[in-house]
Amino acid sequence: MGNGRGGFTGDVLTNVLRKEGYKPYKEYYINDFGKQIETLGESVIRRYFQSQGVKVYFPEELYQGEYIKDLAEEIKIDDFNISDKKKFARVKDKVKKEALEKMIKNTQDVLQKKCGIKYNQWFRESFLYEDNAQEKALDKLKKKDLIYVKEGAVWFKSMQFGDDKDRVVIKKDGNPTYFFSDILYMENRLMKRKYSKVIMILGADHHGDIARLKAAAEILDKKDALDVIIYQNVRLIFKGKELKMSKRKGVFVTLDELVDEVGIDAMRFFFLMNSLDKHMDFDISLAKEKSDKNPVYYVQYAHARIYSILEKIKKAEPAKKIELREASEKALLNEIIKFPDILEEVATTYEVHKLPFYSIEIARKFHNFYNQCRVIEDEKVNASRVELIKATKEVLENVLALMGVSAPKKM
Repeated sequence: MGNGRGGFTGDVLTNVLRKEGYKPYKEYYINDFGKQIETLGESVIRRYFQSQGVKVYFPEELYQGEYIKDLAEEIKIDDFNISDKKKFARVKDKVKKEALEKMIKNTQDVLQKKCGIKYNQWFRESFLYEDNAQEKALDKLKKKDLIYVKEGAVWFKSMQFGDDKDRVVIKKDGNPTYFFSDILYMENRLMKRKYSKVIMILGADHHGDIARLKAAAEILDKKDALDVIIYQNVRLIFKGKELKMSKRKGVFVTLDELVDEVGIDAMRFFFLMNSLDKHMDFDISLAKEKSDKNPVYYVQYAHARIYSILEKIKKAEPAKKIELREASEKALLNEIIKFPDILEEVATTYEVHKLPFYSIEIARKFHNFYNQCRVIEDEKVNASRVELIKATKEVLENVLALMGVSAPKKM
């Protein structure tokens, strides 16, 4: 669920930055290199053997989810022999690659087709190790006196950059660490592709990585070019009770399942509502409710109500002079003119939760206006109020579009 929170945040932030005149490039980083991919292959092939009636031990440290069994069923192995080590190694490598590609394809389908999150590029970690990049990077770090060898491993002097200890970049077995990939990825974006700013959106478990990520930027003399956004975890609540999830046991609700349950509009709106530095409760029951208690329903109903009014007065003459005397009229006007400032604030602070709250406030001010003022009174159209609700509709549509939420014409 946390990945959904980060994904929607990046998607909306990109929309806002583009609206503000920037040229953002949205990238999904794929860990297709290293131990976790080996673990994926090991998990799938053991489940495959089990499905074929072979008694195989399945350790807890392997991936436990049902999706591993699904992958094992999808992958075809014409011939296998556990006792033939060379052949088994080849089969295992084949399974690992096929399982990875299927998982990437599934992730792309869920994020792009069901969640509406489009990426400019799906960047694979393995790209970073092409063209002898590891040796070149180590040579650069050595020339800057930023690495040393201890106990058979290569260490980076990250304490020089505010980290609490130096970090291993190349392990004893010669394999690079995640941090070394971070260094290569930072160089790729800031130096090779020459981006002026890198915004990384990471889960709470990456909080301890901030210092070393800053170090990776600082060794390139680009410390100020990196901003790291950390989002806190998400709990799913249904009928007042938390849905317990466990990665170890493979018990969890997927993003596509949640979309099917509550709909994409509610999903996006709810994920965006909370400040990222706070833990989030996603109330499934509330997200499905068709009432003013549901914030996305409340906002969308305001738009539908405005649309309905304007449909009735299509031929109304435009106001020659805007006259708004009632307090509720002025309150609504004062709210919608905040839109440029809200955009600038979100683009500067990255606090995307201000958009849903702004839309709720517009809806609240509109509903209050609607209950107190009549656009059509005694069969006469109040032209000033028509212009006011037209402007309200335009701002509300813009805010909803930035969030990737629809603006329905009727509810």
